[in-house]
Amino acid sequence: MPRYSLLFDYTAATAQEWLTILKLAHMWDCDNVRDLAFCELDRMDYEPLKRVLLARDYDAPQKWMDKAIQALANRPAFLSEEEGHELGISLIITITRLRERNKISLGWRERSRSHIPPWIQPQGIIIPPPWTQPPPIIIPPPRRSPSRRSLSSRAGSRSRSPISS
Repeated sequence: MPRYSLLFDYTAATAQEWLTILKLAHMWDCDNVRDLAFCELDRMDYEPLKRVLLARDYDAPQKWMDKAIQALANRPAFLSEEEGHELGISLIITITRLRERNKISLGWRERSRSHIPPWIQPQGIIIPPPWTQPPPIIIPPPRRSPSRRSLSSRAGSRSRSPISS
C-alpha cells in the first residue's frame, strides 16, 4: 500500500466525497489516489452489493474485490433478480460458487439459523412440517388359507380322469 501524506486528515471526507475521488482517480489513472479511496471506502458502512459494484466498476485491488465478493456470498439473503442484473452472469456464478463452498465447508447447520425452517431442530432431527400429515397405515386383512374341505374337493376333482367316469 502506498504511503500518503500525514499532513491531511483523510477521514474527514464523507462517503460521497470518497466516491467522487474514486471516480476521478479512475478516470485519470491515478492508482495511488484510487487505492487510497478504496482504503477509505473500506472503513465506510456499505452494503456488500455496493462494494462489489464499486470494485468491478473502478478496478479495485484484487484483495478488496475478494473481500467484497466474500461479504456478498456470506450474507443470509439470496441475490434478488435486480441484483443479478446489476452484477452480471460472471459475478453471479462466482458468488454462487462461493456460497456453495461455504455451505459445504461450514455445514449448513453451522451458519446462521435464521433461514432454517422451524421444523428442523438444531440437533438435526427433522420433524414433519405442519402442513403434512403422516400417510395412513393400511393393514391388509390376513390371507385366508383354503379350508380343508375345499382342498379335498379340488384334489378329488383333479385325480379323476374324464375317461373313468
